[in-house]
Amino acid sequence: MDRTLLIILFIQILCPTVILAQSKSADHNFTITGKVIGRDTGNLVLMYQNASGNFIKDTVRLEQGNFKFNGSISEPIRVEVQGKLKSFSMDDPNRTWIFLEPGDMQLTLTEKKYYYARLTGSKTQLEFDAYHKSLEPYQIAADSIRMGLSKVTKAMDSTPESLELNNKFAELKLKSRECYAAIDKKTVEFFSSNPNSYVSPYLMAQTMERLIGLDSAKIIYNNFSETIKNSLWGKIVLQNIIAKAQVITGNNAPDFTAKDIDGRIMRLSQFKNKNYILLDFWGSWCVKCLKQTPYLKKMYDIYRAKGLEMISISNDSDEQIWKRSIEKHDMGSWYNIKSNDVMLQSGLDPAILTKYSIAAYPTVILIDKRGKIIYMHTGFDEDSGIKALEDHLLEALKRDGVQLQ
Repeated sequence: MDRTLLIILFIQILCPTVILAQSKSADHNFTITGKVIGRDTGNLVLMYQNASGNFIKDTVRLEQGNFKFNGSISEPIRVEVQGKLKSFSMDDPNRTWIFLEPGDMQLTLTEKKYYYARLTGSKTQLEFDAYHKSLEPYQIAADSIRMGLSKVTKAMDSTPESLELNNKFAELKLKSRECYAAIDKKTVEFFSSNPNSYVSPYLMAQTMERLIGLDSAKIIYNNFSETIKNSLWGKIVLQNIIAKAQVITGNNAPDFTAKDIDGRIMRLSQFKNKNYILLDFWGSWCVKCLKQTPYLKKMYDIYRAKGLEMISISNDSDEQIWKRSIEKHDMGSWYNIKSNDVMLQSGLDPAILTKYSIAAYPTVILIDKRGKIIYMHTGFDEDSGIKALEDHLLEALKRDGVQLQ
């Protein structure tokens, strides 16, 4: 690990009062005025981190669809806007995210179409919009391919042996991968070539675990301006780089103690020299996580007798939603914990997500009996990710002389 990175993190950890003082001295007020088209009454919620580092949940009443928010932030930040939610899904039609800046801004929302929010007065939002615009051709193509796959899949239910349908399915899957590869390329191009944009560390933090290696991450981070490095998301990128340097295949898995769903205290190291461990980082809101769960359950049922233990680590904050999701998706056979119920060196600490460099969901990490990481994968891909996970487990079992028949 780079000595410079460790020194920077050491300063940030030991000097919070200095950082806080700097934040407070840089406070700037913001005002958002706007209108919700299609709704005259009800509440609108704005959630963000203010200039003092505190989490704010601000609620205002709509008056003939009009609203106004006031607050204080120290830098451009990504915030969540909620109207009348229909579900807990991140894709709820009355939920969206925007980039606020100090100053006056205008926001226009449409009921059940918050995704198409229009924000003016924010330079950072304009930069994000430009990035998003560059993805449109690929996203439109991906949506079309997704609908095609759905039709082919339904047709295959009645004629699974059809060579024509199977070839069409394979063709569409290939095109889908090409579309998403193009989107990934555009994303990396943006945060690599815009070192002065607050959007860059935000995108990098969300995707670096999946899209770029450690050396590339260091180069891109070092190219950021000092202002961006010292931003909220810039600091998160740095934390992720440090974690990425530690959480790699061949290294020891960071130990942790946790309270499971039944209130029992368990420790990762208790399985050392006894079990293979599959860490499953997920969330009840994560569609891909829930699609992956049946495959993990099948693997767990097959290899449990061979020494496999599974620990699902959710980032859900609502305990009841978490528990209901576990019951609904039949996940109760293995260990279940929430990330904010994990204890590291100083009590309850959600930093396990940083310790394990979790930047996206789902993420699986396979640990052998010696406590070493032997496989990591982010995202859900039945054709490659799940197969590779099982292949690595089989290799470990064979290496340890475990009988597979």
